[in-house]
Amino acid sequence: MECANSGVDKDWCNKVILKLAELYRIEKELRIEKGVDKKRILERRTLESRPIIEEFYEMLREKVEQDELFMDEKLRLAIGYAATARQAACLYLDHPDLPIDNNAAERSICPLATGRKNFLFIGAPAFLLLFAGALYGLLMLMS
Repeated sequence: MECANSGVDKDWCNKVILKLAELYRIEKELRIEKGVDKKRILERRTLESRPIIEEFYEMLREKVEQDELFMDEKLRLAIGYAATARQAACLYLDHPDLPIDNNAAERSICPLATGRKNFLFIGAPAFLLLFAGALYGLLMLMS
């Protein structure tokens, strides 16, 4: 999303965002379908999602070739990250039980990380801070 607000070609950014939105639309449809089996999930991901992902990575490759010398540093880092994470990003295509992203996992640990950060410097001796952080982490994992 930062891409669309930077000095980068906004049309290109919008095309990239729309590609990703297509992937999420397919996953949403699969979640909404009642009683969809794993075979059907794999079929749709193979026929619909995989070509979109291939187009997405082709768009990134073309962008690097066209603008390599003058590319915005943040965009260069984002494209580099996407390129190195390609194998992990495509893993869900072959495994029907995997979600498209790890947002649920990140949301579940957010209170843990936030709580630990908030209680890090409360003025207690160091060993109590470590104990409090560990105890808070354990409580959050149990909830």
